[in-house]
Amino acid sequence: MAGFEQRLQAPVPFVIGSNSLEFPIPEEQLQLGLAAILSPPDRERLASVYGDTSTFNAHVFSDLTFNEPGLTLAKLHASRGLPTWAYQFSVVSSSMRDKLKGAPHASERKYVFGTLQTSSWPTDENDATQSALMSAYWAAFAKDGDPNDEARPQWPKYNPVIDEILDFTNDGPLVTKTPRRAAMDVLADIAQ
Repeated sequence: MAGFEQRLQAPVPFVIGSNSLEFPIPEEQLQLGLAAILSPPDRERLASVYGDTSTFNAHVFSDLTFNEPGLTLAKLHASRGLPTWAYQFSVVSSSMRDKLKGAPHASERKYVFGTLQTSSWPTDENDATQSALMSAYWAAFAKDGDPNDEARPQWPKYNPVIDEILDFTNDGPLVTKTPRRAAMDVLADIAQ
């Protein structure tokens, strides 16, 4: 983070994102972990922006460790006027939707690289469709420094004021606002 804050990052196009539920953690472990890293006032302030306890418990650890730091890196990179694209990966195979409430950590890799056969769970035709789309964005980015072309929905460059990301969903890529943005702002403030 410090390198980006000091404007030392490479002046190159940048793609960054996270998954819709990076690390689901049992509530007892979550409470112990949060008590160790957040003061009671910070924890109360943070919990208040999630809207309900269930959303807080499901997302706070992922937001704290992946989502907010990634969003901060996107903001810092874009603030230098450098091309930046942010995403959330939300695809969950139909075989796992009754077990997973979101896409876990690193599950996007097999979609990006077209290696669904390495999946820990069964995949289907929809997974293949979403993988082909996602892989095409990454291939275009690797080739030209821009994930877009006319064949796919446009992925907007990240602008912290407009706050649009591309969410890779079971129904295809959708432009959306950063999920739980108020929580991201509080987490960024706590991190300072």
